[in-house]
Amino acid sequence: MGEQDRNVIDLSISIVNTNNWHYLEPCLRSITENTHSIKYEILVVDNASSDDSVEKIRGRFPEVLLSVNEKKYGFAKNNNINLRKSRGRYVMLLNDDTLVQPYALDYAVQYLDEHPAISGAGCQMISPDGSIQIASGRRIPTLLTILWKELGLSFRFNKHPFFAWHTIGEWDHNSRRHIDLPSEAGWVMRKSVIDKVGLLDDAFFMYGEGADWASRIKEGGHKITFLPECKITHFGNVTNQRTGNIKSYIQYYKSTYLYFMKRSWVQGLAYRLIMVLVFSIKIIFFGILYLLSLGFYKPYPEIFKYHLLAFELLVFRLHDENYPFSAN
Repeated sequence: MGEQDRNVIDLSISIVNTNNWHYLEPCLRSITENTHSIKYEILVVDNASSDDSVEKIRGRFPEVLLSVNEKKYGFAKNNNINLRKSRGRYVMLLNDDTLVQPYALDYAVQYLDEHPAISGAGCQMISPDGSIQIASGRRIPTLLTILWKELGLSFRFNKHPFFAWHTIGEWDHNSRRHIDLPSEAGWVMRKSVIDKVGLLDDAFFMYGEGADWASRIKEGGHKITFLPECKITHFGNVTNQRTGNIKSYIQYYKSTYLYFMKRSWVQGLAYRLIMVLVFSIKIIFFGILYLLSLGFYKPYPEIFKYHLLAFELLVFRLHDENYPFSAN
């Protein structure tokens, strides 16, 4: 191997940290302790943390390429800061609340090197209890699958291909297969493909950016493979706990609307109308249930608050750039 080859970086790992040193430190250690046969770089954006993360990263992981925000940005914008600085042949989106398992990243790079027609790889995301997270491999959402989800049919019939929301039917996530959308918490892509399809869309603050990216990748004729050998423990829901569940709930619907608007204004309008109708029905249904139970249906007040806020968003506040999170 020549001098130039020795200087080639195989994998650039992009991580965003927001007041999450408790998870970030073991995440970084898992990379350094469990990755052996590839040359990699770790890029971390600190998203205006107040828990001394910046000082701790600089003191304990001086090799990390650190960017520091003075104000908080969304998932897409923060990862794009890292992606623009990345030098690897491959790049990886990795959540800060993850633990990379032994040889997982080595295997992902090896597989993509051996399969040049494959553009990216999704990792097998594992919960702390050892169960496989079905979000590891999904379909790109459609208006129909979103409707099934909101009506509860995708959960009741989650193994039926007609009603499955964005899961892939009977697949057990223990074998390789082509997928539309990996988990954004552990997603490896060829840098050359990103150069063609573009970076993540900064317009998405949180949620939707992965589906949008996957749609552009698929439209470009590129394939993504799920790799069960690339195992990553993902604690999950940490972002929601930090940002607030209600804000995250509202942002999900705002981002989904933006996703469909990017496909076409017709799809965006259809999504908005469908969801206004769905939430109107939910508010009335749970209201009647609460009245018939003479106020003893205890979940109703909390459900009502969530549904009412989603209804307000879809009718009045979809174009408010500062709701529920600031766009800038």
